[in-house]
Amino acid sequence: MSQPKIHKVNKGEWSEFYTLLKLLAEQRLYAADENLEKMQEIFYPVLKVIEAKGTDKETHYELNEKDDDIKVFLASKDSFFTVSKESLKSKIKEVFLAIKNSNATFAIPVASKILDELKRDHVKTISSRKSDIVLVIHDMKTGTDPEVGFSIKSRLGGASTILNSSGATNFTYKVEGFTGNIDEINSIVSSSKVRERIKLIEEKGGELKYHRMDSPIFESNVRKIDSNLPEILAEVLKIYFAGEASTMPEICELIKAPGLSFTADNSFFEYKSKEFLLNIALGMMPNTLWDGHLEAHGGYIIVREDGEIVCYHIYNLDRFRGYLFDNTKLDTPSTTKHGFGKLYKDNGELFFKLNLQIRFIK
Repeated sequence: MSQPKIHKVNKGEWSEFYTLLKLLAEQRLYAADENLEKMQEIFYPVLKVIEAKGTDKETHYELNEKDDDIKVFLASKDSFFTVSKESLKSKIKEVFLAIKNSNATFAIPVASKILDELKRDHVKTISSRKSDIVLVIHDMKTGTDPEVGFSIKSRLGGASTILNSSGATNFTYKVEGFTGNIDEINSIVSSSKVRERIKLIEEKGGELKYHRMDSPIFESNVRKIDSNLPEILAEVLKIYFAGEASTMPEICELIKAPGLSFTADNSFFEYKSKEFLLNIALGMMPNTLWDGHLEAHGGYIIVREDGEIVCYHIYNLDRFRGYLFDNTKLDTPSTTKHGFGKLYKDNGELFFKLNLQIRFIK
């Protein structure tokens, strides 16, 4: 008998596979409150799990609480094979402990055996959708069985991003009143060089005023949430890179966005920040024109430090907003890779770019 193939991947990829095993074995997905605690009274029975939807590796796992076996349908096959639910349950804890206690990329021997049993030659599946996994759940409120996509986030490894940095997440500011030397500003090199450069610009009489978002697509997406949101996010970035605050609650206590035609208090900025984070989490991307709908990507499954998996979905969006707001912070990506953090001249005017990247605190 041939030995199972050894698979080496990182904590995030193993966490996705662990989520699959938990869903197949337990057939329930519990909702979470804003503190990531399981809400015992709110759960979704899982009827089917679909991986790699829309690809030649699409796989369907059909579940039934009354059956001891799980039916597995591969895209390339008309027939199905079965896997023992109890066999998976007996191995889940071992897989979890291996993920929790390992670093970098690593193999999990028992998981490799499960992959072989499931006739898979990979740990992570590639989908044509933004979601990591698609479930058919029973909606006990409506009596329907909708197909819903979920993104999987793990708290077993390093903090993951909710908004990845790129050239599209750059914001350009016009620098007015600057009386110093451009080379002096750009020659500052340190781990906090962007902050130090901004400080010296201001000491030399300069003021950063929002000019534009570098990506017209991202700007269009953001303005669909609120026409003033680009200006608000530009102020968020200035507060962060000035070193005044990094978490979203801290920043919203300080923000006073200029150029608004009305007086806004902190609750206004908190609400807009929550809406932005929610839409980013549920599918809005900087380089893809967004239609404003959430249906294409239904929610988040989070793997907690204790091995529990919980979700945020349409029925607890308010709690999801609260979780995102309380558990995210701005981060500084590579200035050279994304082309920001330098003072430069264009058509006789001075400009400075800042980049928006948002990461979970944990």
